[in-house]
Amino acid sequence: REGTEHCTVIFNTFIWMQIFNQFNARKVYGEANCLEGIWSRSKSFLWVMAIIVGFQIFAVEVAGPFMKTTPLRWSQWLGCLGFAVIEIPLGFAIRALPIAEYRPKPGDGASVEADKHAELEAMLGSFVQTTLVPPPLPAENFAGTELQVAFRRRDP
Repeated sequence: REGTEHCTVIFNTFIWMQIFNQFNARKVYGEANCLEGIWSRSKSFLWVMAIIVGFQIFAVEVAGPFMKTTPLRWSQWLGCLGFAVIEIPLGFAIRALPIAEYRPKPGDGASVEADKHAELEAMLGSFVQTTLVPPPLPAENFAGTELQVAFRRRDP
């Protein structure tokens, strides 16, 4: 039982860290507050999180033989949650780091992949522009059509 309990605590903590990291993942452009707008704009996110949390509780407390877990005491649950909630301030600290966007330039030797991509783009660039992208149609082809009328309505 002791080995199973230990593994259950590690499993439970890991899953809860993933759950809290999902809150951090909501903000991908460096916004400071990962919880901003959670109640007003993220109802579907909250439903998904509720299902995940419910399944995690079920997996640990009820599905023991199937999931190879054992029910935990309240102190163990609080320990798992207390350790896992560190994801929220850790995500804030990572978003607060002043990191400039890095893009390797072709030929600087920093990235073989960037060099290969640039070479392929140079080789296929003119092919893609002339073959795959059709030339724009003249405006007179749309004279009197519904498309032309729709554009006229928008003009002041």
